[in-house]
Amino acid sequence: MALQGSLSDFGIAEILQLLSTQQKTGVLYVSLAELEISISFISGKIVACQSNGDNNVDLPMILSKANLLTKEQFSYIKKTSKNNNADEFQIITEMKVISADELVRIKNLYTEELICSLFSWKEGKYQFDTLLPNDIYRDIEPISPQNVLMEGYRRLDEWPLIRAKVNNYGIVYHAIKDVGDLENDAQALERLLDDAFSEFAEAPAGPPKKQAIGSAANLGAHERVLLKLIDGKVTVEALVNRSLLGEFETCKALFTLQNEGFIEPLKVKRSKAVPGRARVANQTALAIAVNALILASLVGIILLIPQSKSEFQLNSKEVMNNVTRRLKNNRKTAIISALEVYRIEHGDYPESLSLLLEEGLIDESLLVRGSKQISWRYTSIGDDYDLR
Repeated sequence: MALQGSLSDFGIAEILQLLSTQQKTGVLYVSLAELEISISFISGKIVACQSNGDNNVDLPMILSKANLLTKEQFSYIKKTSKNNNADEFQIITEMKVISADELVRIKNLYTEELICSLFSWKEGKYQFDTLLPNDIYRDIEPISPQNVLMEGYRRLDEWPLIRAKVNNYGIVYHAIKDVGDLENDAQALERLLDDAFSEFAEAPAGPPKKQAIGSAANLGAHERVLLKLIDGKVTVEALVNRSLLGEFETCKALFTLQNEGFIEPLKVKRSKAVPGRARVANQTALAIAVNALILASLVGIILLIPQSKSEFQLNSKEVMNNVTRRLKNNRKTAIISALEVYRIEHGDYPESLSLLLEEGLIDESLLVRGSKQISWRYTSIGDDYDLR
């Protein structure tokens, strides 16, 4: 009897359990609309997993997003694999851009993450084919379905809590405090030894000892990896890509770091308009003309209205303060417009405002007043910026 049907009647957990218990060999196809995920088994163990969607385990793409491959290396791997019908895993291993053991870890991690995504499917179709393709690439350590079951249920249980705090992949975090400030050399050594031998040690009797919130002892290896990557510029999406911890573990670590008070979101304000180069100059000129007219009107009013010397000085001071504020706002508006043009032309925001000057997008007067440098606090953060 063929193993096929609907996930609404027989869930992915039951299917994996059955294939593992009966030590089946073949391919399980699970589909929902246009998306299809195939899981290959040998004697009840998972040996490969593929997807026809964006969530496919594409090693060159994963390494490229983690900045471990150049564009040239990425193109070489793809071209060589296609022309020679070669395994991408083997090509990357021969290039020695990353160790074989680490490559296996990454492939297993993302394969497991892809399978775990099926646990959230409430509907869809499945079919098991006992014919295993001859060209299947067995470039992962065989995965026990029992381990996937436990991991899948754990994620289903923890994701809602994590999503309540980490739900926007465009957010940028910055570190409030560093582990090194809270941990002396002896404590660091003890932690490293604990991490190294934790798999061999017996679990202590009773509940684990709870450290105070904000203690470095509450941070695991994943949290420490992320702390090194968080610099006030990298988005959550980039952290997922660069950490090579997978989406779930990255988000969970960010959740812990927030709860322990080590990081916080960096609030940024996006500009509403995206003008072109011509509009930048036009908007700046118009703002200057308008404010010049307002200044002239105010000065004229002050001169025409009879008043004492003290009143004249007070009114003049108020006018100058008002003009100064308006001029600063004009400069900021012009810089914001130029930043948007730079992003359109280059794909991201500049590292410094001086690059806008080099590109001819702003005039020097926006950055310098007389012989003094105007104090602008500018930070490029991922796909956004902060300007004050």
